[in-house]
Amino acid sequence: MNWREHITVDPEVCVFHRLKEGYAMSTRRRFSGDFKAKVALEALRGDKTIQEIATRHKIHPNQVSTWKQRAVEGMKEVFSKGAERARGDHEAELRDLHAKIGELTVERDLWAKGLK
Repeated sequence: MNWREHITVDPEVCVFHRLKEGYAMSTRRRFSGDFKAKVALEALRGDKTIQEIATRHKIHPNQVSTWKQRAVEGMKEVFSKGAERARGDHEAELRDLHAKIGELTVERDLWAKGLK
């Protein structure tokens, strides 16, 4: 007797049987940023458990926890680095403007010498 004859496969579970019989494989679900924010906000409120939120939205509880954690990390960045980022953007823009002024000054001087 061959060893393969001892193995039984449930056609409902086996992916290869489903493909052979024409069942379509489901595609990976993708969630919008708005949906993730809504779920994370609901988890941050704390009036429902992670499990209740996951069941309500038909997602895995780990996903709810991950989105909640990312939301908290994002809030920290908004409140702590918002002013630093704005100041850095302003300084970068100021450097670019000074460089442009220097270029235009050199160009003007070259034109002035050429016209004499």
